[in-house]
Amino acid sequence: MSSTVARLTSGDVIQIRTGVLQGIAPQGPVGPVGPEGQTGPQGTQGVPGPMGQVDDLVTSAHTVGSSQPVASNTPTMVNMTTVVRDDAGLVTSLTTLTLPIGNWYIQANVNFNKPSAAAGSGRRRVSVNWDGVEQAAQSQQALPDFDTELSFDSVIVATSEARPAVIYVSHSDSVAIPVVSKVVVTKLGPGAQGAAGPVGPSGPVGQTGPMGPQGVAGTLVSNNTTFEQIGG
Repeated sequence: MSSTVARLTSGDVIQIRTGVLQGIAPQGPVGPVGPEGQTGPQGTQGVPGPMGQVDDLVTSAHTVGSSQPVASNTPTMVNMTTVVRDDAGLVTSLTTLTLPIGNWYIQANVNFNKPSAAAGSGRRRVSVNWDGVEQAAQSQQALPDFDTELSFDSVIVATSEARPAVIYVSHSDSVAIPVVSKVVVTKLGPGAQGAAGPVGPSGPVGQTGPMGPQGVAGTLVSNNTTFEQIGG
């Protein structure tokens, strides 16, 4: 509290005011943040969920021990007389693959036998049709003295359910030619999503790390008010 000395003369009047002056100084700056405490130990590992699996969808079908006669200039559907493996159930007849919606990779290996007692002539051709529309094809000139082999592949994007895919072979030789073929179909991309496994239990919460050191204390600013400043 401040004081003031005043000189009085005879007849002066003194007025005294009493009370308590109390002010709040501005807040000092905040001290720096202490370093982060150590991380508590990791909780125990939860129980592992069941093992997942990768779907391996393969279809393999071909002619074994015999050949398929193909007449000249007559597109003929390949007969898949022997089904080695058909995980997705695509082979629905000797000549037809029924493809579900999705992306499918088809490979056909076709051997056009050399005509007996004659040189091979003309061209050899293999193609794949899906839902009645030719998707891709390959052809080459026949070898005169050897069998002619064609290796053909294609990707079919099946956009509607249960549409047929058929492999066609043809040639322009002057006589019928025996043909031996092999067809392999695989699924591209992921299969249908399986059911989610159960969630393992959560591990216990780790211990709290030690508290960091206390920051530097703030400072108070001196703030004095006189009676004169408040109109005294």
